[in-house]
Parts: sequence; structure tokens; C-alpha cells
Amino acid sequence: MALHPYDPVAGAALRNVPLAEVDSKDRSLALSRPWQLRPSLLASIASHGILTPLRLRPKQNGLMQVVHGFRRFEAARRLGLPSIPGLVLASRNLLKLFLQALEEGRTARTLSSLENAAALRTLKYRFNVPEKRLIEEFLPLLDLKENRRTLRLHLDLAVLPDALQQALERGLENETALRLSGRPEDFQSLCCRLILSFQLGKNRQKKLVEMLDEILAAASKQEVQSVEEVWRELGCAALENRADLTPADRWKRILALLRQARYPALSRHQARFDELKAALKLPPPVRLQAPRYFEGSSLEISMTVREARQLDGLARELKRISGSQEWEELFRLL
Repeated sequence: MALHPYDPVAGAALRNVPLAEVDSKDRSLALSRPWQLRPSLLASIASHGILTPLRLRPKQNGLMQVVHGFRRFEAARRLGLPSIPGLVLASRNLLKLFLQALEEGRTARTLSSLENAAALRTLKYRFNVPEKRLIEEFLPLLDLKENRRTLRLHLDLAVLPDALQQALERGLENETALRLSGRPEDFQSLCCRLILSFQLGKNRQKKLVEMLDEILAAASKQEVQSVEEVWRELGCAALENRADLTPADRWKRILALLRQARYPALSRHQARFDELKAALKLPPPVRLQAPRYFEGSSLEISMTVREARQLDGLARELKRISGSQEWEELFRLL
């Protein structure tokens, strides 16, 4: 690729830079991680080369620092390219160069949560930008809510383990990721596997982590083994890979097992309630419902009447069940 030796617009020397002259370990200004390199970009560079020069600056150790273009640099490294086209920047104002790169990146495409997080953490800890300025100036710039909670959330996202960050890119919710960050790796791995495999939404992710937390807390008191062993003992591992069930059916059954393990007394109550309800042999128009979690002192009965004379028959059915032993026991469950 023939390069003009100077780019008057950027105010930088434009040249081919040997890859060996770039400090590959200096990622202090990076918004992305190496694993975030898209296969499409790798394929494009393999076929056509790097079409947009990277922005580089000389360091005191004689090597070049990447200011903008970390994904392109990673692609070049993986492909074993001998050199890369680079705009070698003359400015020594590193904060200004970083802000220019940030502005170019955010106007070219929508930055991910992790890229926003990396930008904010770099501004705070690399350039000592005060939190007040981050909230008032940079959160709006990144289309984020202007409050301290949003800032703290993104600063914490930036230092999550790689496994959780990769799961974030595939559907793990920010709040769930932060909750998992303090858990053991095997717990993180199990939750991420389930969340991504069953494509759980925000509320279901929260519910899953809560239930597993409580189940494992109880198991630890009995000196029970690893998370995966508990998962197998509950019968969930066998259900997780049942090829004869749809993902929705597998998740429904797994959830039932988790609830049973979390609320053993509640599960027994529900099972007995279902037995007694079946024994009453209620006609289809009559519906009987217990209070949620059996926390209450009343049962709810509703019915659907399609014609006037139907009510007499339903009234006789209700009178029949009112004197039964099953009916009395239903109230003792509350």
C-alpha cells in the first residue's frame, strides 16, 4: 500500500509501521478486549488489508502506542501482518487524543456497555477526570443516564472477569453480572450457562441467581460438595440436556425442581393441595385457587356461567364439596 508521508488534515505522519514497533502490551486506551474482535473484520482484513489507518503515538521507550484501532491491530497480529498503516500523531496531549478517538468511535457506531464502561474507567483512573464531570459531561455524551448509580455501575462493569464480560455480550444483564462477580467461578459458570442457553430475560436471571444462592447456602451447611454436584443431585443436570423436550419445557421443569429445593414445605403444600383439589372432582366451570405461597386464610373460587339454569347445578356441586373432608383439609393447609 503506497502511503503519502504526511496527512495535513490529521496533522500526523502517515506511514507503514512494522508490527514489531508497536507496543502490543499497552492497552491503556483500549475500549475493547482482544476477544471482541469480530470474525467479519478479521476476514475483511485478511482479504483486503487494513483500509483505515490506525492512530499511533511515539512512546519514550521507542515503541508506538495504539490510540485508536485496537481491533484492527489485533487482527493484524493474528494474521501475522508485517506492518500496519498508521497515522503517527504529533500531539503530546494524551487526554485530547483519547477524547478524539472516543468521539470518532461513538459517532461511527453505537458503543456497547463494556466499551462505555472502559471509556469511563479510563477517564477516571487514567486521566483523573472528577466524577462530577464524568456524570455531567461524559454520561450524556455516551447516551447514559446522568446519575452516580449509572457511573458506578459502568466503572464496576469495566473490571468484571473476562467470562462475565463475554456473557454480557451474549445476553447477561448488567445487574446480574455484577451480582455474580462476587460468587465462586463455578457458580458464575453455571448461572451464565443457564442464562445464555435458555435465553432468560432480566427478571428470570434475577430469580435464578436468588434461588441458586439460597439452595447452595442450605447445602453448604450440610458440607455438600460443588455447585455442579448439587445441580446433578437436584435432577436438573439430566433435564438440562433432554433432547426430547423443547427448551421452554426443560426450563419449566428445571424451575419446578429449583422451587421444590428452595421451598420444600411449600412444595409439599402445593402437592397436597393439588391432590385434594382433584379429589373434589370440581366441574370444569369452577376454579379453585390457593393464596400465593399459601400466605393467607382464604381460598378463591370462581366460575363461568353460560346460561341461567347452569347456576343451580353449580350450586349443588358447591354444596356437595362443602361437607367433604377434603374441603376441610384444604383450609388446614393455609
